[in-house]
Amino acid sequence: GNVGIGTDAPSAELDIRANAGPKIRLKNLNTANTAQLVLDGYRTSDADVSDIMFQNNATVISHIVAHRAGANNSGDLAFKTSAAGTSAEAMRIKSDGKVGIGTTAPTQKLEVVGSIYASGRLFLGDGGNPLVHFSRTNGAEDGMGLNYDKANNQVALANVYTGGGGSASFVQ
Repeated sequence: GNVGIGTDAPSAELDIRANAGPKIRLKNLNTANTAQLVLDGYRTSDADVSDIMFQNNATVISHIVAHRAGANNSGDLAFKTSAAGTSAEAMRIKSDGKVGIGTTAPTQKLEVVGSIYASGRLFLGDGGNPLVHFSRTNGAEDGMGLNYDKANNQVALANVYTGGGGSASFVQ
């Protein structure tokens, strides 16, 4: 049966209600271990396994969802938000560490679908010659690029096309 704390009519296996803001505390008294909250799903195919829902007046306004990804020991983490009652995924962290904002299938370490606004500086560097690549298609190698030549302290505007060829004009 269901257990209720603060209610005589629990609507879930454990239903806690309070007028002063209910709290659940897991306190670890052993310095050698960590406190854990385990949400253990049971899926044998790729699907949402566990879901932490945030509600306002019994309406879901956002979620954090664990999604089985390819194997029982692999998973993605999705962050969903709601607008006017419609839930949509806003960001996903894939099992390989890639992060997607506006996409559920990022192909790069960080992939953003949509506009980006930054009020500060953008720093790029790979320890060598960083490249800013402007492409018409996600992941395509054609387009234009800005390349910094560290050895000669020059910036190149490069015409890049598939196959890695192209031409560059250096500006000092």
